Amino acid sequence: MVYNRYFVYVDDGDDDSAMKIAVPQVSVEAAMDYCEGAGDIVAVKDVSDEFHFDELRVAEALENGGFSEIEIRFLTRALQDIGMLD
Repeated sequence: MVYNRYFVYVDDGDDDSAMKIAVPQVSVEAAMDYCEGAGDIVAVKDVSDEFHFDELRVAEALENGGFSEIEIRFLTRALQDIGMLD
């Protein structure tokens, strides 16, 4: 199952601007469902073409964060499986 990258804009009623929530999901509907309860959904934008994640950079960031090699493998494989790594 491949996930797309969405920005979901939600008006929570606190001020004049909407919050932008970054959501990896399989569809616009699933992204909206994920944000249900956060406020009124104003818009959803597919930003898959704008954000690319390189596996080596992700692994390096995790290593710099103190993750072990096996933890890095688990996380990068999970991200590969859902299509989040290029």
